[in-house]
Amino acid sequence: VNIEIDNSAIKAVLKAGYSEEYGARQIKRAIINLIEEKFANDLLNGNVKSGDTVRVIGIKNESGDDIIDFISCQ
Repeated sequence: VNIEIDNSAIKAVLKAGYSEEYGARQIKRAIINLIEEKFANDLLNGNVKSGDTVRVIGIKNESGDDIIDFISCQ
């Protein structure tokens, strides 16, 4: 599986992983919560297969919050 990470996804992770109080200490947790868990679920559910290219993008949900989405390209 090839993974391409869009700048919008990087911005969403940085926004979720930074706080005034703790700085960037939460970046790793943001990556796990926003990208790794979703990717693992998609992989286990068969939505991503060997040889696929997955593009990781940052989008806004209905509430206006930054979230991560995947676009799978065979």
